[in-house]
Amino acid sequence: GKDNANMNLLNYDINIHGVKTVLLSDTQKVFMFPKQGEITLKKNRLMDFSGTVASGKFEFVGKDFVFDYEQFKINMKTIDSIKIYVESFTPDVNGNIPFRKVQTLIENVNGELRIDAPKNKSGWGKAPTFPSFQSFKESYSFYDKRQIYKGVYNRDNFYFKLDPFSIDSLDNFRNEALRFDGTFASAGVFPSFKEVLTLQKDYSLGFIRQTPPGGFSIYGGKGNFDKEIRLSNKGLRGGGDLKFSSSISKVPDIVFFPDSANGDASTFDVNEGTDPEFPTAHGDTVRLHFMPYENLLQAFDKKTPFVAYKEKLTFRGRFDLTFKDLIGDGKAEFEKADLSSRKIVFARRKFTSDTANFHLKAFNEEGFTFSTVNVNANIDFDKRIGEFVTNGEGSYVKFDKNQYIAYMDRFKWYMDAEDIELGDTNKKIQADSTSESGLDLEGPEFISIHPKQDSLRFFAPGAKYNLRKYIINCKNVPHIDVADARMYPNNGDVTIFKNAVMDTLRKSSIVANTVTKFHTIRNTTTNVFGRRSYLASGEYQYIDENEKPYLIKFQTIKPDTSGQTISEGEIPESENFKFNDFFSFAGQVYLQASQQFLTFNGGTKIEHNCAGIGKSYLKFTGEINPKDIQIPIPKKSIDMRGAEVGTGLFYNPDSNAVFSAFLSLQGSRNSKELIEAEGLLTYDKENFQYEISNKEKLEK
Repeated sequence: GKDNANMNLLNYDINIHGVKTVLLSDTQKVFMFPKQGEITLKKNRLMDFSGTVASGKFEFVGKDFVFDYEQFKINMKTIDSIKIYVESFTPDVNGNIPFRKVQTLIENVNGELRIDAPKNKSGWGKAPTFPSFQSFKESYSFYDKRQIYKGVYNRDNFYFKLDPFSIDSLDNFRNEALRFDGTFASAGVFPSFKEVLTLQKDYSLGFIRQTPPGGFSIYGGKGNFDKEIRLSNKGLRGGGDLKFSSSISKVPDIVFFPDSANGDASTFDVNEGTDPEFPTAHGDTVRLHFMPYENLLQAFDKKTPFVAYKEKLTFRGRFDLTFKDLIGDGKAEFEKADLSSRKIVFARRKFTSDTANFHLKAFNEEGFTFSTVNVNANIDFDKRIGEFVTNGEGSYVKFDKNQYIAYMDRFKWYMDAEDIELGDTNKKIQADSTSESGLDLEGPEFISIHPKQDSLRFFAPGAKYNLRKYIINCKNVPHIDVADARMYPNNGDVTIFKNAVMDTLRKSSIVANTVTKFHTIRNTTTNVFGRRSYLASGEYQYIDENEKPYLIKFQTIKPDTSGQTISEGEIPESENFKFNDFFSFAGQVYLQASQQFLTFNGGTKIEHNCAGIGKSYLKFTGEINPKDIQIPIPKKSIDMRGAEVGTGLFYNPDSNAVFSAFLSLQGSRNSKELIEAEGLLTYDKENFQYEISNKEKLEK
């Protein structure tokens, strides 16, 4: 669709179209491939063109090229890039050595290509150094291809600047002849330095060199790297010693990026320091991520954990090393315990964490004996103490072997002892069995997580825990609520054994129930089995109408199926128990927490000083108000042996007193004879009572 050529009649330039290839020398294998197939033929066979020149193993791509026939060379004003082909390092399957394209271009070049000697254009004579190329100014190689870490090495500040160079025998040079002197700029990773660009094993241009003695300062003084530096299409890499802050890492292969570095260290060591404070730490086979402009080196364990301090603390997770401190995200484990946290600050002889989970290992058993979540931790190896403060709601400690948890605000672990001190053992929570205090207590709370104890719980401001015997000794416990009762431990001491077994509460007291507080049982021996189950025995102080105290012994105190505390006691006749000055009692007594008064089931006897009338027991069952004695007399009155009993009012002329008496029909001989022989009383069988039949004799 175009003219083949057109001539300018003013200067005789001929613009030729459709030119695909121009062979300039078949001997030296030099070809022209004009861009868009256009060349300008000038006087004396001079040709202007843009496009590609292939010369032996080189290809030059650019514009404003001038072929000088007289000098038999091409002046290349603007070479965008030079492509180079080299012999493969290994033969193909047929044993031939193929050519491979060098993966690195030389760009922004200005120079000239000498095709052959000016008088040997035909190639008749031997000219082994031709074709040759000479550059006239600095050129560049860049490493910003997408396949090199997604183009992370920006050509604006990461490049190799080649000095002006010359190379001959472009068609048959050896791979080793590719050597370009120049200066390497690494975007601030290393200081710029002079180096020689050569062919690398991945068919890119790069170098392998050693740092000067003492290494290079890297990333503007953020660290130091010593030993070997490598550049190729695999990136800027190194193998040697990386120093940062208080650490030194031996890294066989590390990749340096403009803003960071990644690699696997064979060893990683942090040296102990005092200003700022650093611990000793060591790791084998560690993955490193260095962020110099954030003043941060991250180290990750890969196969074996880190080891820190002379106590051989092991740490799995990530170390974050700065110029100020060493911070861990993971689990620190020492001989008897471990601590997990997203942020552990490791100092010279201690480490701390604002939010951590802590576990103590069981002695001679699998698993843990003590654990806690969401605590502020401070472990001091010199003082051999670990101090922990909970972070409020959601923080608790767990006694794994005891099946208990505690919402405890603080605790202290003595590393070389077998005890943990929890809370404040000197602090007391005020509680009074006779007042309303203690109903809404606030403070550390212990809760059973045993599946059969229904979350039995109690408050305790302090405790000690024996790690070897798995015993929790709670101090200053104000009370324990079980079923409808409230137990008050002696001196506030409560002991919890393995599997949530609570030690017997001796010399304790019980108030039943927690709402009405009708009954208080003292000097109790109590076994608590769960939140709704207990079994106790103790002493009940009964105050009679005249404020005289009597002790009733309850052998079995427990809740019934509805959760109400009940008990049954025995009052023997030898106790001389009295409701008041006139009525004594012997028999059984019952307590029900919801009823204000005790229920008596036994015999009551009237106390009088009339020698002529016997004293018999009247059997009855009923509640007795100690301030208002009213003894229910059954319709059929009997004594404790089942014999019928008569009741009546009697007058004593000596004292002018009228009193009642219970007379057993099978009572003493005197009373029987008195009734039958003297005829003092007549027994009314229908109404089950006696009537006075001879008043005169009765008065006498």
